[in-house]
Amino acid sequence: MKKGFLAYQLNYPKTDEAWQKMKLTHDFVCIKVGQGKNVDSQLLNNLTKAKQFGLHSFLFWYLDGRYDASAQAETCIKAIENIDPNIMLFVDFEIYGIYKPTHENLNNFFARFVSKNNRLLGIYTNSDSWINGAGNTTNYSSHPLWVADWHNAEPVLFGGWQNWFIWQHKDKDTETGFTAELIQDWNLPTKQVDL
Repeated sequence: MKKGFLAYQLNYPKTDEAWQKMKLTHDFVCIKVGQGKNVDSQLLNNLTKAKQFGLHSFLFWYLDGRYDASAQAETCIKAIENIDPNIMLFVDFEIYGIYKPTHENLNNFFARFVSKNNRLLGIYTNSDSWINGAGNTTNYSSHPLWVADWHNAEPVLFGGWQNWFIWQHKDKDTETGFTAELIQDWNLPTKQVDL
């Protein structure tokens, strides 16, 4: 199993020494692209440092239900247009707090994104968000799943997924923000799967 951590504007290794320390205990990093109308200010820095220190990178966009999902897809596409197209992007779908995206938001984001970009898309979610926010749809089960499940010995799957790609099994870790494991091969196809 491989271990990963999050990197975003408010939580990322701030020095080369900190990145080196993360490299000693982690294999990959999930880097935030942005949320709502905003691109994360540390996106390019985090990608540069991850590459410099030999950490495999994934990207994620936090889908914010307060803003038009198609416009969010456009902002995301523009933010990553010059980033290696082989780096997978996860759409973060969580129904907590004030951000609460809907199933329609998810559909609109995906539709706009795949019409303009062939980067492989995955889904970050948990069972509660998916069942109650996306109606437990199976329409996305061909996309890699990054599942947050920190209550079970193994993730409980939903939405038609037969396996997971990343399992986030802790919500907090003193230095990294979370602990996750990846047990499947990185080398997924880089072509987008149609819904």
